[in-house]
Amino acid sequence: MALPDPRRVSLPFDLEALRATPELLAEFERVVAHWSVAAPDDSPFVWPAAVDAPAELKAFYGIAHAWPGARLYGSQDFLRPMDRLARDGGKLTIITENQGNFRIALESIQGAWMLWACTFGQTCPWVPMDGANLSDLLVTFGIQELMFGARFLTANNRHVIEDCRVGGGFVPLWRGSYVDDGEWTFLWHPDGAIAGQVDGEAWYWCGQTRQGRLWEYLGEPEPNLSALPLAGRASTT
Repeated sequence: MALPDPRRVSLPFDLEALRATPELLAEFERVVAHWSVAAPDDSPFVWPAAVDAPAELKAFYGIAHAWPGARLYGSQDFLRPMDRLARDGGKLTIITENQGNFRIALESIQGAWMLWACTFGQTCPWVPMDGANLSDLLVTFGIQELMFGARFLTANNRHVIEDCRVGGGFVPLWRGSYVDDGEWTFLWHPDGAIAGQVDGEAWYWCGQTRQGRLWEYLGEPEPNLSALPLAGRASTT
């Protein structure tokens, strides 16, 4: 797959350089702060004392709390609400697919945290996510939710995205595995857009935060109803 030339514009973030490092989630918060359509929530973030979890998960929940306008609790898949975090057979479920087709969980084994996936509901066994890194997985999930929860959401032929020259075009932002061996390629556009493609697909999803040159280039899409409050959804019908 031919990706846009990263030299066309200066990417304001460097997630790839921090992959699998303690600094990755702080860099991801810079992406979220740039993307969010609302001011940060300054209320204290308090992790439930009864829930044992790794620092990376607590940090991600802290980002979701601080930037509610980014919708990191989910539009496509869902981060488990903090007040509903509970163990299932020793595993702490953290992410569920929007139709219940898979869950992702953590388990502490001899002092180390391990990721597990359970696909197609609760009847299939848990399978270890061998080699998965928690910070990397959370960033992949987080960028997916930024995109799907955007004000405008379109599905576009790959040439529309990869050949775009508006505003300098799209540049690589992040590649990350999720579940079922699916790997996302995410691209960033300086007009406030994230495009994502799953390996093997011939098209991209593209989420945009505002109207502008790119919005016009992509056909002036209608607002993404799933990203609007209920009152806003009613006013568009």
